[in-house]
Amino acid sequence: GFAKYFLAQTYSFSGQGQQAVQVMRDLTSANPGSPTHEALLAYVLARHGSMAEAKALVAKLEAAWSQQYFPPYALAQAQAGLGDPAAAFRWLDIAWQRRDPSLVILKVDPVLAHLRDRPQFAELITRLHLQ
Repeated sequence: GFAKYFLAQTYSFSGQGQQAVQVMRDLTSANPGSPTHEALLAYVLARHGSMAEAKALVAKLEAAWSQQYFPPYALAQAQAGLGDPAAAFRWLDIAWQRRDPSLVILKVDPVLAHLRDRPQFAELITRLHLQ
């Protein structure tokens, strides 16, 4: 699972969107009901032109989150893909409140790189003692 997850990110960041989407579709098919995988699928869909499908998937994940715990960090990544920094930071704050271990990669996560110049990012890094 992890290898394909990171392979999809690599494809996505190297401009190979179709491959990224295909890897994530295969991964979510092989692991049905994995919200973390579905969140990255939403991210790559949004980043590579399937915004409507990505938004629908994020809405489904947000509705499911109240009934099934999964890392809120994953929803922050999905919202970042949708281009909604406010929603991404809302989910990052929830991740902080819930002590989501995924936050340890926050400073180096390429999915959230475009949020690094925002004051909320620096504030979160300080709260996490990651400076």
